[in-house]
Parts: sequence; structure tokens; C-alpha cells
Amino acid sequence: ALKGRAIAQPNTFSADGLTTYVTSSQPNEGDCNLWAVSIEDGSVKWCLDVGAGAIWSAVEVDVNGALYLTARDALISVTPDGQIRWKKENGPGPDPQLDNFPIGLHFTPKGHIATVTSQGVVMLVDRSDGDVLATFDVPAGFGVSRPAPKTGMIDVGELLPTAVVEDFGRLQFGPVSALLSVFAGAANFCDNTIAVAPDGTLYVIGSGDEVGGLFQIKVGGTDEKPVLSAGWSTPTHKGSASSPAISPDGRYAKVSDGNADAAFLDPESVGAKTRIVDIRAC
Repeated sequence: ALKGRAIAQPNTFSADGLTTYVTSSQPNEGDCNLWAVSIEDGSVKWCLDVGAGAIWSAVEVDVNGALYLTARDALISVTPDGQIRWKKENGPGPDPQLDNFPIGLHFTPKGHIATVTSQGVVMLVDRSDGDVLATFDVPAGFGVSRPAPKTGMIDVGELLPTAVVEDFGRLQFGPVSALLSVFAGAANFCDNTIAVAPDGTLYVIGSGDEVGGLFQIKVGGTDEKPVLSAGWSTPTHKGSASSPAISPDGRYAKVSDGNADAAFLDPESVGAKTRIVDIRAC
């Protein structure tokens, strides 16, 4: 199913298990990039164009069957039959020179949506209407730098063989680098989906110009008025396109670092590692 599409994130399922949902690239502007596919035969039940950048996001599904995902310009909720429930456009970030768009999302134990933007702004969002309940600026809260705007950079697409560039061109309209950045990482503080521990604590991997880090964000306050604050952090190699994961018992965080253009072009130059963090010890 969905031949001719690039799929960068995991597929997820409807509450009854009969439908799988997935985001994809857009070979032509305006093509569908959110899909509901039959488990039985792979036929498309419905599809939507939810805006550029949806390929960065997997789809979360709540107990009522509603879908939630991010696109480059918004947080989006969709009904089980493919109608937009709400779409909340993201505002400007702390640095007006940098893009600021949400990248993936997860539910918290309290039923909120947790997401983090490309500038490293964590948001807790009301699932019913998309209203933002709390925010936390990770670079400012932990005293680390955001990557400076990149100028004069070589387009990675210019370094690839013509046949490879043509393959990417068939998968996504616009510059080849737009799709390559999904796999190689872009020049953002965050390029990944936030992790949520069983107790609701949030974890983000981010990257400044010189060093990255795994950052813990604590959730306090009430269900109606949550408050986000800094927990601990641990340094990582810069480059942040891989998402953190938390063990089911909440004991360990696992993250891989160094995911960036340099790793894509010359992996041996990066020194990337997979790291296991003992949360209780921290």
C-alpha cells in the first residue's frame, strides 16, 4: 500500500484495530499525506492533505478514536472518518530568525497532548480543543544555546548521486533537502518526538551549536493548570533527530545522539552513541 510515498514515522492503529494510520511525503503539492488504511486488504479508507511537514509526525489515537498529529504549521486533530476536528496554528518562537514548528506528539497520563517545537519549546495541550495549557522553553530553562541560523550551507542534495536525487524528487515536491532533513536531522534545537514517562515526566533531546543534551521536564500544578519546570539534564553529542524512549517501568531513558547532516555524509566523523540513563539515580 501507498507505493511511491516516503514514510518516516511508525504507523498506528484505530481503537478497534481495523484501521492503520500513517503520515507520508507528498510527491505533488496538495497530495494526501495522512492516510487511513484497511488492515484487511490495504485499501485506503480516506486520506487528507494536512499541510507540509506531516511526515515528521506519527499519529496518536485516543480511546474515542480521534486522531492527533503535527504538521509544519499546526497541531491537528481529525475524526475517525477523516474530518478535521480542530487545527491550531503555531505562533512564532522565541527566536524570530528560526522556524518554530511542533515535531510529533504523545499523550500524557493526564490525557493531555505533549509536544516540542523545533526551537525546543515544550507544550502541554488540551486534547478537546487544542488550547495550550503550559509551555517551557528548554534552552532558556536549562541555560543552553539554540543553534544559530545557518547561512551559506551546502545543500546535502548537491552531494548525492543524480539517481538518488531523482528518487527523492519523485517522493516529495520542493527541494530534495526538505525530505533528506527528516532522515538526517535539520538545523533545529529539536528534530524529534518528546518522550513521556509513566509518571508524566517529559524528556527531550536537543542540540545547540556545540553540544546537545537529554533534558528532563517536570510536570506540576493541577490537571486544569499544569506547570512545567526544569529537572535534570545530561550532555550528549550534538544532533538530535532520534527520539528518546522510556522503559515501561519508568526506570531508564534510552536515546541516540549525533543525528545530523554530518552523520549522514560521514558517519565515522561524528562519534554518535546510544545512551542508557538510570532515571532513579539521576
